[in-house]
Amino acid sequence: MTVIRNYFVVAIRNFTKNKFFTFINVLGLSIGITCSILILLWVFDELSFDKFLTKEDRLYQAWVNSDFDNTINSWRSVPLPAYEALKTANASIKNTAVSDWGGDHLLTVGEKKLMLRGYFASEEFLEMFEFPLLFGDPSKVLDDPSGIVITESAAKNFLAMKIQSTNPSASMTKGSSSSWAC
Repeated sequence: MTVIRNYFVVAIRNFTKNKFFTFINVLGLSIGITCSILILLWVFDELSFDKFLTKEDRLYQAWVNSDFDNTINSWRSVPLPAYEALKTANASIKNTAVSDWGGDHLLTVGEKKLMLRGYFASEEFLEMFEFPLLFGDPSKVLDDPSGIVITESAAKNFLAMKIQSTNPSASMTKGSSSSWAC
């Protein structure tokens, strides 16, 4: 026990004797620990991405790498013909879904209007991602090109009522779509 106490006494004497080097060492150690913690938090966040999806181990996103002016640019915008080509090019690809960049869409019911951010998606989208629906059949709701899926909170805002046992799609009569689901 006295040996450990002696080590601490010697360390404190060296710290007070060499204040500048102690400051540099403590600063470097604290910056290193902070960077390590931030990197670990980033890695844990990346590994937890989309873990709520039931098929997350089988879902992939296609990216395009292009060379412009000797610089490689990458983005998620894949040409639309790739949608069908991916299905036929590789037998291990069971399904593909396509969506747009997303944007604001005006939904109207009677006099009520609501601007919502949304995406156009192909009919396979709900088959691949399996988001639970309160109303509507996930295998059929996007078969209609004008079909729409909205969140429960959007339906509550839109209808100004709680969704309980009645289907809110029955009261939606006018808008940019004819098939609704929540």
